[in-house]
Amino acid sequence: MLKLECLHESNLASVDCCHSIRVFHKQNPAYKKSVHMEFSITGCSDKKISGISAADRNQFKTEVLKNKSGPTPELSVIIPSYNCATTLPETLHSVFAAAGNLTIEVIVVNDGSSDETADIAGAILSECNTSWMVLNRPNGGLSAARNTGREVATAPYIAYLDGDDLMAPKAYERMVRYAEKFDCAQVFSRSVVFSDTTLAVRPFYDSEIWDSILGGLQHRQFCPQVEPRVFRTEPKTCARIWKRAYVEEHDLSFPEGRLFEDVGIHSIALAIGGRVGILNEIGLLYREGRSGAITQSKSEGRLDVLSNVSDALDHPAIQDLNDECGRNLLAGYMRIINWCRQSIAVQLRHKFLAAQPSLHRKFPKKWVRKLALSDKVTARLIAKGLIGDGSIKSALDGLPLAWKISRPLSLRRKRYGLPWTQYRTVGFNAPELATDTFSKHAFWDWGIGWATTPVDGTAVFIDADGTDGALRFAKDRPKSRVILVCRNEQRRDALAAKARTANVANLIIFDEVASAAPELGRWKRINFLYVRSLDDLSFLETFNTSSGTSLPAPEYVCGTFSDLDIDPVDLHRAMQSFSSAFCMSGQSGLLVSGRSRPPEMPEVSVVVPVYNVEEYLDECVESLSNQTLQNREILLVNDGATDRSPEICNAWAKRDPTVRVINKENGGCASSRMQGMVEAKGEYVTFVDSDDWMEQSALDDLYRLTVLSNADVVEGDWRFAYPNNRFEHELPLESNSRWPGPGGIDYRSSANGILGRPTIWRRLYKKAFLDAHQIEFEVKARRFDDLPFQFHALSEIVNVPYVPKVILNYRQEREGQDVAISDDRLFIHFPLLETVRNIALNSAERGTYVNYLRVQLNTHLWGLEKIDPEFIDDYRRWAALDLFGPHQIWSNLKLLFWFRRKRKDAKGDIRKLYWAYLTGKAAKTLPGYGDVR
Repeated sequence: MLKLECLHESNLASVDCCHSIRVFHKQNPAYKKSVHMEFSITGCSDKKISGISAADRNQFKTEVLKNKSGPTPELSVIIPSYNCATTLPETLHSVFAAAGNLTIEVIVVNDGSSDETADIAGAILSECNTSWMVLNRPNGGLSAARNTGREVATAPYIAYLDGDDLMAPKAYERMVRYAEKFDCAQVFSRSVVFSDTTLAVRPFYDSEIWDSILGGLQHRQFCPQVEPRVFRTEPKTCARIWKRAYVEEHDLSFPEGRLFEDVGIHSIALAIGGRVGILNEIGLLYREGRSGAITQSKSEGRLDVLSNVSDALDHPAIQDLNDECGRNLLAGYMRIINWCRQSIAVQLRHKFLAAQPSLHRKFPKKWVRKLALSDKVTARLIAKGLIGDGSIKSALDGLPLAWKISRPLSLRRKRYGLPWTQYRTVGFNAPELATDTFSKHAFWDWGIGWATTPVDGTAVFIDADGTDGALRFAKDRPKSRVILVCRNEQRRDALAAKARTANVANLIIFDEVASAAPELGRWKRINFLYVRSLDDLSFLETFNTSSGTSLPAPEYVCGTFSDLDIDPVDLHRAMQSFSSAFCMSGQSGLLVSGRSRPPEMPEVSVVVPVYNVEEYLDECVESLSNQTLQNREILLVNDGATDRSPEICNAWAKRDPTVRVINKENGGCASSRMQGMVEAKGEYVTFVDSDDWMEQSALDDLYRLTVLSNADVVEGDWRFAYPNNRFEHELPLESNSRWPGPGGIDYRSSANGILGRPTIWRRLYKKAFLDAHQIEFEVKARRFDDLPFQFHALSEIVNVPYVPKVILNYRQEREGQDVAISDDRLFIHFPLLETVRNIALNSAERGTYVNYLRVQLNTHLWGLEKIDPEFIDDYRRWAALDLFGPHQIWSNLKLLFWFRRKRKDAKGDIRKLYWAYLTGKAAKTLPGYGDVR
């Protein structure tokens, strides 16, 4: 029998069971929030627990699903995970590689995942020889999961890592050894960002600040208050290791139930004053673009950043900071506050703005005055956030104008009394510890593969120049097997000598791929393949057929290629079938990267809604069947047609194996497009009306653009097609709205597409992009359903890559076309614009709402001009309500002047609509989809 240990005297309890339970009820002084946790080993009887309500037991119970004891750990790595089944394997492999020769303890906290996160974690960890534990707790958020992991950690140092991020090889080992040598409470490493879809890597947002702090040195250690710039850095909890005694002594717990929990902890941990170390090498690889990530949320949870900053300002350590640290801290706070304000949904932004003044009034005036000397923009953001409060704003306005601009460099030099040539490295320590790191150039060439390769994995380097990459890889992973193919005999001998000197026994060097084939054939897998100067694709065939041996497909391929010798699209296709992930850099800077595509997945799916178009259907399908892009599928969605259209569709399905017919009851064009989009199997999808036709190379041109630009949406030119073979090109009208970008690719602003005619059939959309952003057709709409779809899709991107070639021929003057209607069916505008308004209100970009207003105005002005006289009065009454009604965020008067400024040619019509609303002549309610025929 074991006794229940209770750390809160008002919550005494006892237990009669065969496993130990601990109940924590701590008061966090930094956040003034109680932290409750209960740990129970699976199989413990809850009926034996007294003194705790059933609701509390159910809410805070954490089960240890699996665990294993190992050597005494030097570092505990806490990995909170929520629905990370697809990314957690890469994360765990990177953790073991980051540990190097360090003894670690891995604690995975499954925060109520609905997928197989816990099972996957247990399966991977069960194969390792270190201490590990998988905890399962009800969903309580990232903070609660981190706190839970910290309570069971046993190592002298701890690290946090999210379940979708990665760590660089030996990063943990170097940080812990550095902390031990210089007695640091925290040790930071540098960070980079990589895309979850394209795998492209770029520097983190605060890289320039770290460059300034390090000044070209490999490492530094200091007390934060003598290096104030560190308070301006991004609050990244996962890019550092912490001394556990330091964390527990100062009770550095994360505020539970909140988002952006790193903000307060980051600044408090620095302000307390423990020694900080910084290594000038890559540690954290931060994943962006993953569906469901917190940073993509536009919800009210972004208000939590204000609460976290407010609580941090109440901490005694923050209040004791000097003015120089304080101004840098405010700059860091305002950067993330401004980002959250800009990223929250438009309809919630007023709440954010209303909550800002109370926080800004807590900012010490002396810090703000100090900030105004060096960062006028940020200081004015603080003043603007006060919304009329004159306390700090007056202080700013009272300063001389010269002091409002950035502080001159001469004033900074004067503070140190040094000439300008020595100012950059003032206060920096001389290097004392040599660090064996990858060069920046090697890292960019290797991408994320160097982090995701298992510690006991396999790697192959096909290197014409024989660089030291293979030797570095083998040194970082002594348990791995590494093969280097080096064709230069002199360089090969030199590398072999280096390997012997460094006692690297896991590197085997060959002179040709064929010589290495027998050894490679014995491997069950190849985790990493690096190819330098890939001059042609015949290498891939050589690699797989050397000496008649069928080699395992690599999991990750990286390297460089010649843009002149290899077509990037051919390389992309070859790599998609050759490896699971790849990142190839062209000599001109072009990046060809991505993940494998299943053989059954076409490159493009074309969705064609079909309803009573027997006269034009053959021409449409024939143009699709003759496309030069062969890896495609054509989905003909029969929307209950009553003419010969179904027979024509079936005939084409027999003639062309890429054609598939989908039959459904009549529900309109939107339901047909939606049905086709759901059943589409392609990597990209496009939509073509059954009376239009595409140019022969249209799909090929668009798909090539997706490879070259790594974009989610690409588009091309189009033209009106009139009877008697008369065409009207749209290209001259759009030439002024596009510009040349990197790689010789033309771009157009997405706003230009939003404000133009709905032309969804000129574009390719990545299907994963549509699914991630829940971009769908409004199936209740009987016509013009392309308007909200185009608005939503283009609102999620900034610029659109553009092919200056005709992609599609848009047929005009056909009987029965929706664009030709002029009766009460135009009332569909009102429910459609309500759908668009909801999209704009849920967007985080203010420009999206502005674009909605312009679309709304243009649509109603066009409708008033188009509709028949017998319906114009009803349309005008509804339009007046729609433009100036209470559902609009802006005031009536502001809308009036804004509308008149945007459409100077329609000032009279806008004034009449405004007057109708003011005088009560506008309608009281707007029609819905069910009210329109």
